Amino acid sequence: MLNFSFTNVKCDNMKTKNKSIMLLVLVVSMMFFTSAVSAETLTARGNGAGGNVDPLPDIAMGGDAITGNRYAVVIGISDYDGDSSDLTYADDDALAWNEYLVNHGYTVNLLIDTDATEANILAALQWLADVEQPGDGVVITYSGHGYYDRSAKISMLISWELTGVTSLEIKAVTDQIETEHVYFFDDACNQGTMQDIARPGWVLAIGSQTNTYTYDGTPEMAMGIFTYYMMEALYTPMYIMEDASNYAITQFEANTNGDAFLLDYYTGDFYL
Repeated sequence: MLNFSFTNVKCDNMKTKNKSIMLLVLVVSMMFFTSAVSAETLTARGNGAGGNVDPLPDIAMGGDAITGNRYAVVIGISDYDGDSSDLTYADDDALAWNEYLVNHGYTVNLLIDTDATEANILAALQWLADVEQPGDGVVITYSGHGYYDRSAKISMLISWELTGVTSLEIKAVTDQIETEHVYFFDDACNQGTMQDIARPGWVLAIGSQTNTYTYDGTPEMAMGIFTYYMMEALYTPMYIMEDASNYAITQFEANTNGDAFLLDYYTGDFYL
């Protein structure tokens, strides 16, 4: 078990007592803020202590049309254990995703702040793997702190109690998911190896490489910047998730020094 401590400071001055982690889940806002924002004035969702970008996974294409049910796990952590590691809008990201997905027919397992412990995160993902079937639609989103361990060469989400949940732990559960209709959205720093959870029929929008940041947004945005532009796309509306994700990536990179990326292993256009 890895335990972390974070400080809520700017990207160019992020410090940790031990290690820091962050992964982000979506958030929605009804205001759209389109002018450029400086990364120097924003709070990073991690410490930027990353490494080299890993090669992309070699995964076959796949794809199921949704003929069954829709399920989602949505996680957002702003109020971390203690006082030194809090974010501002990650919980709002989760509430926004929850609203959007419920309105599109999803049953959502929502974990916010103190509910998003390591045990509860893994249990929610296991619930997802247990209830879904081939032909179902699945969505997983995370907003919060993220971290990349250079020694282990692995990215992690940070749970409420500041414990790392690695991409390897997540993959051990999500590999049980049978449907080939899964969308994964990650708004956190240092998330490069989260790409390793990909499977045929998945689309993944990941807000950072192993060595780059995502950011809390401005008060006008009232959410994480990557999530904000994703919500802007979805409410345009853009119904094809590859198009919406590419829009969010383009706008996020144009307005920060971030480096988000899209992995598309779904044959055809992916709809929620």
